[in-house]
Amino acid sequence: MFAFKYWFTLLLMGLSASGFGSQDPAQEFHEYAIRDHGGRLTIDETLTDYLSDLGAKVVREIDADRPYTFVLINDLEPDTWSLPGGLVAVSRGMFSLLRNEAELIMLLAHELQYANLIYDVAVGGLGASHKGIQIRAPNVTTLAMENVISVLGTVRGQSNDRVADLTADRLAQNAMAKVGYDPAAAVALSARLLDEEADARYFARHQPTNERVIRLQENVDRIVYRLNIQGGISGQESFSQAVSKLNETEEAYRLAEVAKERVSWNAIALIDKAIDALPVEVFEAAFHSQKAALLAELGQCDKALVELDLTLRRAPERYQDHLTKARCLQRLGRQTEALESYRESYRLLPNEASAFAIASLSKMRVDRETAKRFYMKLVVLKGRFHEHASREFARLDIEDNPRNYFISRSTVREGKFISTVSNLSGMDLARVKVRLVITVDGRQLVKHIRAGPLITDSEIELDPDWKVMTVENISAVSVGVVKVWLE
Repeated sequence: MFAFKYWFTLLLMGLSASGFGSQDPAQEFHEYAIRDHGGRLTIDETLTDYLSDLGAKVVREIDADRPYTFVLINDLEPDTWSLPGGLVAVSRGMFSLLRNEAELIMLLAHELQYANLIYDVAVGGLGASHKGIQIRAPNVTTLAMENVISVLGTVRGQSNDRVADLTADRLAQNAMAKVGYDPAAAVALSARLLDEEADARYFARHQPTNERVIRLQENVDRIVYRLNIQGGISGQESFSQAVSKLNETEEAYRLAEVAKERVSWNAIALIDKAIDALPVEVFEAAFHSQKAALLAELGQCDKALVELDLTLRRAPERYQDHLTKARCLQRLGRQTEALESYRESYRLLPNEASAFAIASLSKMRVDRETAKRFYMKLVVLKGRFHEHASREFARLDIEDNPRNYFISRSTVREGKFISTVSNLSGMDLARVKVRLVITVDGRQLVKHIRAGPLITDSEIELDPDWKVMTVENISAVSVGVVKVWLE
């Protein structure tokens, strides 16, 4: 184990934590969360527009002065979530729990209550204490890094308590009534959710309870008397039309889910069936991504690259596909192209796997500063590459900043100045060059001494052959290692 406790703080002060440039922070953080949850659903722009139009209708009633963005996420699991700055996300799987437009309006209105509360919180200001967050995207096992940790922690840490959910229910039900929808639909939705599987992420944040159903039913009567609103539309026909393509592709997505549980060859056959089951005009990048990952797993990188190029032309924001592509290119010996793809994967969503590859390839290309920067990111993360990154960082950095890896103490013994240098680097060193400077009775003495070998956690005594009567004669001392030889 390296003696980081002696020099870690000094190193952090001198290292940049930046990646490869950024856009507007709020927008960038929103994109991180969207990519982690599977990315945007792109097979049906009509449904995306439908969601945005309904969301805007509710916003005009709840919080008309601030902009909100509604995103349809390509995630089979039922879920809704929000981020500071007005992002509201609804998963593809959530539509399987809804029966009409009024229920969707209630869902959006409820989520907007929370989005409204956190709107002005600094982006990344929630969930900052989360560590070791696994990125959810399929085909990849890797930890989030840098600001992504805070962003994903914000989403995954969302949880409404009993009072918060009851309050949001009432305000959302009032809002849906004011924009013309039947508030009784909120009661029907809440009652039906009681029978759904409780392990979905949505239910971890919005626990269905009998109390919520009862309170919503009571509020229907209040809406009649207090708001003078009775009944309203359900929007059954418009909802059915909006989700028609989603329903049409349901079998294809079912096959793709089954494929995740099968061994590679059987899984590829199922993915091909899923692709064939889609309407001819529909391209689902996630299916081709899944197939490419399976081909790469079988060592068929040439075929995997064909699928990945097809996918990335249509969906260049898929960070996990850039990562799979980079790994294939690296196996084929195309290191320069691989590094470029690793960089793009990291830019889209900072992740541990890409960071490690960037550090390793940069070291091979003698790009010491980039290698050091990414090794240090991995050291700070304390993930699976922590120990390796620690060693590699130290080996690269000790030649640039040798003073950070040693401590010295000096004394006067039998009329001579003696200095002892201790090796805290964690490495066995062939030799070191030490610069000694002291001021004795107003006269400065300077000397360079080469000594070695110096193994880790050991010390070496240096005698510059300076005669000094007592320590009191010395007014200044500077002893530091200025060069090391690893071998």
